[in-house]
Amino acid sequence: MLDEHQIAADKAYLYNLVDSLLSAVENEIKVYRELQLVIAQESQVLMKPTLELIRYTSEKKGACISEIRKLEQTRLDIVQRIADFLGRKEDDINFTVLSSYADEHRRMQIESLRRILVPLIKQINEGNEKNRGLLDFSLSYVRGSIHFLTGLMSAGGGYEDTGRMRPASLDGRVLNSQG
Repeated sequence: MLDEHQIAADKAYLYNLVDSLLSAVENEIKVYRELQLVIAQESQVLMKPTLELIRYTSEKKGACISEIRKLEQTRLDIVQRIADFLGRKEDDINFTVLSSYADEHRRMQIESLRRILVPLIKQINEGNEKNRGLLDFSLSYVRGSIHFLTGLMSAGGGYEDTGRMRPASLDGRVLNSQG
């Protein structure tokens, strides 16, 4: 049977792990907010792109993602330690499970972070999808322009190999109609 000192020590250890996890999640939220701003900037850049601005936002986005990966690994390590301590699987540890082991103050912190994190990640995903659409449109426009220019440059004589007249192609021609 565990004595009261061991129970208090176990509770203190668990609360220390939970506090470390909450701190890690707060740090992730800071970087996610920064990423959200970069994605919004990226959207503006994609409307009027310049190589310098594209490079700048790409570098900032890459730095944010790199920092998020580091913080995520820290968070996952803490979750693993919590899971081991509780005798549960790592995948079972989520905000709801943590709340059931936390005191009222920590439960409120967990809920507050959850209310911030879930919509923030949703907004980041939506921003990325919007930017992906802008990039897809830009790429299709560039491909169309390249196809058009290729057609202009490869326009040969008016005869096919058979000696027959090649059908009229409107590639690169400007039509002027009156009336």
